Amino acid sequence: MVKTSKYKIALAFTTCVALVNMWAVFNLLETIPSWVFQLNAWEIIGGISYTLTFALIESVFLFVLVLIVNFIVPKQFFAEKFILNSTILALLIFIWAILVQKNYDSIISLDGKIILFLFSIILLSIVVVIVVANRIRNLEIIISTIVNKVVVLAVIYLILDMLGILIVIIRNL
Repeated sequence: MVKTSKYKIALAFTTCVALVNMWAVFNLLETIPSWVFQLNAWEIIGGISYTLTFALIESVFLFVLVLIVNFIVPKQFFAEKFILNSTILALLIFIWAILVQKNYDSIISLDGKIILFLFSIILLSIVVVIVVANRIRNLEIIISTIVNKVVVLAVIYLILDMLGILIVIIRNL
């Protein structure tokens, strides 16, 4: 029986943190120029802090989804190559979430059956990509190398997220 180490679980979490925070920073860089003309510095810092706080919450949510899949799927399929599978799963969920976010208005107006069909396509695409990725030789080594390098960025994001939480708490006292 394959057991997933705490180190690998921590790497999966840092991957989730890095992905979600990169998207949050991208959205902030898109939004902040319009804030400069409307808000003072403290309000801008507050907006950034709320964004970082929600990015941390979304990171935890994404990480929990990865762990749930790890517990549901038989160990020999997922846990054996946990870094590869968890990274690809987090990345695919992340990409699909971005696509849903960017097309939310169009998606929400669709019929429930069509939304269920789209959800099925999303699940099928995730399964197919993970199966194909597990068959590619050396991909696990490449992904592990990338994930190990992303840890530094994720730690910086975690520090900024914690600072954001602190500022949100201070602003709401």
